[in-house]
This record gives sequence, C-alpha cells and structure tokens, in this order.
Amino acid sequence: MDNRRAPDEKWENPYAPPQTASTSTVSAQLVGELPLATQWQRLVNFVVDMFLVRVWTTGIGLGLGLALMWIWPEALDWMIDQPLVGWVVDISSFVLYFLVFEATLGRTPGKWITGTKVVNEDGSPPSAETVLWRTLIRMVPFEPFSYLGANRPRGWHDRWSGTCVIQLWGKKFDSRMP
Repeated sequence: MDNRRAPDEKWENPYAPPQTASTSTVSAQLVGELPLATQWQRLVNFVVDMFLVRVWTTGIGLGLGLALMWIWPEALDWMIDQPLVGWVVDISSFVLYFLVFEATLGRTPGKWITGTKVVNEDGSPPSAETVLWRTLIRMVPFEPFSYLGANRPRGWHDRWSGTCVIQLWGKKFDSRMP
C-alpha cells in the first residue's frame, strides 16, 4: 500500500478535537487562535478601569457643576440635595466610558495595559449595541464575582452578551504574574 499523497490532497488530523457548529462554546479557534485573557489580566483590567471610571465621573460631575454654577446658580443648590442626580451622573458616565472605548477601539485603557481586547465569540469586533448590553450587564449585583472558580474566566457580561476578552500578547503578560 502506498502512503504517499498528492500535493493538493489534505490529510485529516486523527488527533484533532471534534469540530462543532455551535457558537455558544468559545474556543481559541473561534477567536483567531488567540487565547482568552487570564484571571490576572481581567483583574488588572477591572482595577484600572474602575479607577479611571471614578476619575472620568469626577471630571464630568465637576464640569457639570461648574457649568451649572455659572449658568444657573440656584439649580446647583437644588442638585446637591438630590441623590438621584448623582446616581444619574454616575451611571451615565459609567456607560459612556465603556461605550466610547469598547465600541470604537475594542479596548479600554485597562485592556491596553494588559494587551487584551473585546471581541464577539466569532472573533469579530462587537457592535455598539453589543457593548451597551455588555456594559449594562456589568451593573448586575454580584457580577464581579461571576469570575470566581473558573480557570479562564468569562463573566456574566461576557457570556450574556456573546463576547469574550482575548490576549493580543499571548503568554507574555502571564509570565510576569505570580
């Protein structure tokens, strides 16, 4: 029996994992052979982005307060006594932060630092609607704990929106972490 093959004939790898048409399972193959972000990368993303969201929110709050003080000083006194106004500014600036960065660049500053990026499960860039949905899910109580116990975590905001965070640098970042 001759085991040689024609140059244009492809061989099937008998050791390859079975392929499925399901998009609910994220594998490295679905995101262009790039691995999912590690727990350390996701933690750094969270800490950096939450710090910057606070800075962003403070800047927006100060800007609105100064503008209102100059335009309509009486309204500023009223706003200080209304906690709902603060909540609206907090939630709006939180959503705006992630929407601006992830919908336009696919990355927040935290993700730039760790070399990670948000993509859909098929590896394509997420739409603004997907990023908005992903961001709103982040406000679900206990959502940050949805990463616990997983080796390659995907939080609720990843799973429910059909997105994932991938590494762009491979394993470089991991080697620096304990």
